[in-house]
Amino acid sequence: MRKLRLSMLALLCAGLLLCGIGAGVTLAEFSSFTYSGQQLIDGAQDCSQRFTIQLESSTGPVYLGGGHPSYAPASSADMIRLETDDSVAPGTLCVDVHYRSAGPEPYVWNDYWEGEESEWVQLGWYNASELELLLACKDQVLSDIQARRLGDYIPAELTAVTVRVASSDADRIVLP
Repeated sequence: MRKLRLSMLALLCAGLLLCGIGAGVTLAEFSSFTYSGQQLIDGAQDCSQRFTIQLESSTGPVYLGGGHPSYAPASSADMIRLETDDSVAPGTLCVDVHYRSAGPEPYVWNDYWEGEESEWVQLGWYNASELELLLACKDQVLSDIQARRLGDYIPAELTAVTVRVASSDADRIVLP
């Protein structure tokens, strides 16, 4: 009985030693990875869309905002242009969005606060399938793991936004 207990204790100690070695090797491998920053998913295509928005406020300021922080570069305020165009009806915004995407599509909506007489025009992203995005970037993630680096894989990126308004509404538009 004593030999059985000693052999079981030796087996336990050997198992703990092997687990410690495995954990050490895993930690050493993981700590050798580097961060590669934000990367657009491979296969993203250049796209554009035009949105026409009826403003609910007739006199108050109209604030432009939104987007998704990881889908827009740090200089996203520089890529938004305001243009006056007399072919656009007063009280209307025409928003042209240019972007690179591997699936998600932009959408635009507006929020109006009657008491403050102000309005927000927001840009958001719609993605139909998270699984589709995962499968789109799996090869990119696996090749990055082989190269000992990982990053943030973003599915879409704004490249330019042009807001066209009637000249009578231009002074009400507030860019970010």
